[in-house]
Amino acid sequence: MRTRGARRLYSYWREAKGGGIAPERGMITPRALKEVLPWVFILDRVDREMSPFRLAGTGLCEFYGRELKAANFLSFWQGDCRRTARSLIDNVVMMPTPGVIDFEAWAINERTLSGEILLLPLVAGDGDVHQLLGGWFPLVTHDPMLEKPLLRQRIDNIRIIDHDDREIVPDDLTPPEQVPYGLRLVVSNGQMV
Repeated sequence: MRTRGARRLYSYWREAKGGGIAPERGMITPRALKEVLPWVFILDRVDREMSPFRLAGTGLCEFYGRELKAANFLSFWQGDCRRTARSLIDNVVMMPTPGVIDFEAWAINERTLSGEILLLPLVAGDGDVHQLLGGWFPLVTHDPMLEKPLLRQRIDNIRIIDHDDREIVPDDLTPPEQVPYGLRLVVSNGQMV
């Protein structure tokens, strides 16, 4: 993990799970995550195509310019990136094991932002693992040249974290082609951004 926030969240998750496969959602206390809370989120994996945010921190919502609660995490990705994100979520929930996404995102002014997303399995109230504790950690939290919101992103790399805390690229999950999408935003005055 490249960011201090991801390392902090992972350490907290490891401590909370103790000897179990994952901590119970009720064991996660926001007060204990105060320093990274703006970047923390919880996903609920409903099915392979739907993983909505149950909650999302203020820092994350600010970068996307909207409240993310109930938004589908998978809708933030397109093409191969969406398939890769879906497969990683499947692995995090079914194995269960932590996963990491290295991403690059484009703002409205085409300035880029890099970071990592940490996905950690949680045991839901029904006793099954279908929720994820996540952290969305930009490498730089303040770039005065970046005009929010972020409009699109791609996955640069993915990894899973094994029981010995080693980060590995799984054989059956390979990062997608690193081709930025050709989406453009046309604002109401007709200018291309």
